[in-house]
Amino acid sequence: MSITNLKANIIRFKRKFHVNQLIRGSLVSLILFGAIWLIFSLLEGYFWFGQPARLVIFSILLILLLYFVVFRILIPISKIIQINRGLTDHQSAILIGQHFPEIQDKLLNLLQLSESNTQQSSLLLAAIEQKQSELKIFDFNEAVDFRVNKKYLFYATALIAIVLCVSFISPGLFSSSSARIVQFNKPFEKPAPFTFNLQSDLIAFKGDSYELKVDLDGESLPNEVFLLDNNQKFRLNKSNDGQFIFKYPSISNDKTIRFSAAGFDSKLYTINVINRPE
Repeated sequence: MSITNLKANIIRFKRKFHVNQLIRGSLVSLILFGAIWLIFSLLEGYFWFGQPARLVIFSILLILLLYFVVFRILIPISKIIQINRGLTDHQSAILIGQHFPEIQDKLLNLLQLSESNTQQSSLLLAAIEQKQSELKIFDFNEAVDFRVNKKYLFYATALIAIVLCVSFISPGLFSSSSARIVQFNKPFEKPAPFTFNLQSDLIAFKGDSYELKVDLDGESLPNEVFLLDNNQKFRLNKSNDGQFIFKYPSISNDKTIRFSAAGFDSKLYTINVINRPE
């Protein structure tokens, strides 16, 4: 095996080594980024963070994404395309020697001798010819084993399965929480586990009494409901049928009100006050 054939064998090893790095880097990036994104999405889905916290989360995810794409994917690809940017021949020889006990540091020594003066190179060529039968049996590509990536593939599959299970249990959780993280500069209000259903007409006669009736609908219902009228807060009375009622003894002006319960507020309502027909 001549030096030319030897180096061609080393180049094949380098290319397979960097392809293996690309596969491993892609899987590790998918696992780590996916796991971190999963954790942040679950936390955001439960706590509904404010804008500053969502900015921090978005920044962390963006930095991690850029790191994984550049260092785990693009750089290995560039080393595959331009093989001289990757491992040196000496580094390759060390890795090959570690895989093949029969070679050990012989390959590295041969490369070092081949780079010395002409007389030593001639001696080296003679030595290589003598060892030709021994070196022919080694395919340096075998020093790279793609099967070591199986464990990363298993972790990636497990992560995808977790995401699918959570999505099945709580549809829209990841899409909505991820959307809030990406739109970190936009305020979001946590939806209430119940809805306010106003049962009264929003028309009152001037000077008359006016009664507000509100029903609650949902899985978890509070025991108290309050009326927010300007800067005042009034507690509504709960009837036997579960309806909440508040009565104005006399109303003379239009009012903009909302209801509040368990820390959640309803939308704004406007009571229009009109004169009673003659």
